[in-house]
Amino acid sequence: MRLNDNRWTRAVSDWTPQNVKYTTARPPTRWSDFSTKSFKERYNAILVFRMDRIHWMAHTCERDKWKDCWRQRGIPEDQESS
Repeated sequence: MRLNDNRWTRAVSDWTPQNVKYTTARPPTRWSDFSTKSFKERYNAILVFRMDRIHWMAHTCERDKWKDCWRQRGIPEDQESS
């Protein structure tokens, strides 16, 4: 560290804005909210298991169901490049 000629300390203090206030709130959308919204937009609620009642990570354990839900629509399973 070069503290004698102030290169290191000046670089850090110039890089960090001194007059900016940061919010302490969480981001507006969580990953689970995004995946729930995506499921509701892509499929009918009757055909897809309810994402809002079961945590999305629990569904990743069932790999076949998870891949089926995220497969692009309109592409047959045998023609899909994975």
